[in-house]
Amino acid sequence: MQLSLFNPSANPNIDSQLPDRIGSLFKVPDFNKAEELENLAKGMTDSILRKKNPACGLQRPTKRRKLMANSMIEEGIKLETIQTWLYKMADAAKEGELDQSLRGITSKTQLETLHEMINWSPEKIGETFSSSSNQDKNKIETLSRANIYTERMARNAISALLQLHLPEETDPVRKRIAELELEIVGYKGRDYFPSPDPVVSLIVQLAEIKPGMKILEPSAGKGSICGKVLDLYPEVKLDVVEIDTTLRELLHLKGFNLVGTDFLQYHPKDPYSRIVMNPPFSDMVSHVDHAYECLEARGRLVTVLPENVFTSSKYKQFKEWIDQNATHIEKLPKDAFISSDNSTGVQTRIVAIAKR
Repeated sequence: MQLSLFNPSANPNIDSQLPDRIGSLFKVPDFNKAEELENLAKGMTDSILRKKNPACGLQRPTKRRKLMANSMIEEGIKLETIQTWLYKMADAAKEGELDQSLRGITSKTQLETLHEMINWSPEKIGETFSSSSNQDKNKIETLSRANIYTERMARNAISALLQLHLPEETDPVRKRIAELELEIVGYKGRDYFPSPDPVVSLIVQLAEIKPGMKILEPSAGKGSICGKVLDLYPEVKLDVVEIDTTLRELLHLKGFNLVGTDFLQYHPKDPYSRIVMNPPFSDMVSHVDHAYECLEARGRLVTVLPENVFTSSKYKQFKEWIDQNATHIEKLPKDAFISSDNSTGVQTRIVAIAKR
């Protein structure tokens, strides 16, 4: 039996793609290959959308669901990189410029295997090709179907892919934010019940914010309300106060302007045009009263309050004050805070107060 110089199974130390290197000197478009790669890329779109917008992310938050959602989003980002590679490879094939190391690629699984190896050392890649473990054997078999048989050939393919498109690097700040947001799901510290999106939207709407205003969110939590304010009104001057150490770190990483820790001890030099808040219910009267003091004349305060303010004799005087100063009182649905990161069934109202 005569051994072929370019038969990798006969001589795995020889680069079997040498003939392709010679052929690559002549730019011959391969439209069939381009179509094959484009079809693979198009077939990934639905999966990417599902991964990046996981259904569990819309359910009542729990640590497990949050962890699952984060994992699925990361997977979606990886698949998006692979889809981009496929489109770039298709474009190169149309121009006759597809690198020889990538010409055997026929599936996204092969690209997923190469993606996994991106940050591996040559030694680790080499160990994989010589390993006898079932997991590594599966990787070797997957790459062999792409005509990749050695550590050097795998590194050549990875290098060619990185020249086409660099995967999105993990931002350490974004990573830390994700870690903290997972940590605070179900957080039991300091009356922490963050406002869900529909509640946040109503608070900001009732605040009637205008460009250039000075805004404050006391007890800002993870930044749900103040984040919405800046999304809609990026030109305002926004300050936040938060006493909890973990939440303060989260607000800092998100770029908010922290001006104090204990809101009841915070005394601004200049009053605020608008204050938007979801105060700790255990001390809400003091917080609302102090927020009112921090408002400028004709300023506006919008706050979440529990239903018992309006039904319990304990808060009779506070309710009378609200009735005298409120411009809007709206009862929220019973399940308004069920979708909060720290879910609660406490019924609430949103109250808008104008300072005379």
